[in-house]
Parts: sequence; structure tokens; C-alpha cells
Amino acid sequence: MAYTSLSVLKDYLGIPSATSSEDTPLTAAINAAQDLVDGYTNTTFETVTVARVFRAEDPNVLPVDQFNTLTGLIVKTDTSGDGTYDTTLTVTTDYLAQPFNVPPFTALLNVSGSWPRYESGRPAIEVTAAWGDRNSNGVPYAVQQAALILSARLYQRKASPLGIMTGSVDGFQMRISKTDPDVANLLNQYKVISVA
Repeated sequence: MAYTSLSVLKDYLGIPSATSSEDTPLTAAINAAQDLVDGYTNTTFETVTVARVFRAEDPNVLPVDQFNTLTGLIVKTDTSGDGTYDTTLTVTTDYLAQPFNVPPFTALLNVSGSWPRYESGRPAIEVTAAWGDRNSNGVPYAVQQAALILSARLYQRKASPLGIMTGSVDGFQMRISKTDPDVANLLNQYKVISVA
């Protein structure tokens, strides 16, 4: 699911809903805007359920990528250091998601021992979860609005292919700013700081 829709973007730009001649570039702008939002925030607001592997630096707390639900959460460990995740752990019995009670979850606390760690540096924990910042209420309103603004801006770039806007106040030409301040303000609260 995109962060905005074709019908919403058409309405925003004043394009009649029955007009389909611009659907292809509008859809391309929507998809590109979503990529830009994800890149700016270093997260996604769509749920992506895949298995990811992690290496424990701390024997008790395992930092993981952000997820919002325990539904479908599967945690497996490699007990022999051979890259085979052969032991499935049970939530509440073996580990707890942190922070307690309130998503988004960003760590797993081992309550039945310690996370396996190997001198080889091989990742010993495999976690399957619905990764991302999408919650039960859907994509946050600020993200939807930022995607809409970016989609419109990208679509309208065809009128200024060199990044220069003509016909502005007093006949002067203006260079289009690199970052839209409204988009930045809408998305700054969702920025995830990357950890190397």
C-alpha cells in the first residue's frame, strides 16, 4: 500500500478523476515519493514480514529493527554456530519484546538465559516479524501528507526540468529548493538514526 493514492493525488492537483491520461506519471510520482519518505526516515511505514538475522552484543538484550505487533513473531537461535537456526523460542517464556506493553518494539529481552554469541561473529539469532512503523491505525497522517506533497512536487517537475521555476513573482526565476521544509517538518519526528 502506498502512502497516498492516485485518487487523492488527482484531487490535490485538481485533475478530474475521470482523466486517465496522466495516471502513469502520477503513479510513478507516488512510488518515488514513498521511496523518498522511506529514505529520509530510514524506516518504512509498510509492514514487511521477513526473516532477519542479528548478532547479540549483550547477552540479555538484543536490539532489533522496529516492529509493531507480536502476531507472527518467530525467534530462532543457532545453538551450534553453524548458521542453522534450529531452536525456536517462545514469547514470554524465553524472551519479551521491549519496550514492555507499548509498540513499536525495538529489542528482545532474553528471560530464560542469554543470547548465543560466537567468536566468529556469525549472527546467532533469526527473527521473523512484521518490520516497519505501520501500526493498526495505518500510515501516520504526517507521512501521508508528506508523501502527497512529494508526489505532487515530483509530478510537477516536468514543468521545471532543470530545477528552475519560471513565471514567479516579478518575473524573476527561482531555483527549486532541494528539501521541502514542510515535508522535513512532517517527517522529522519519524526519523530513525542509523546505528553502524
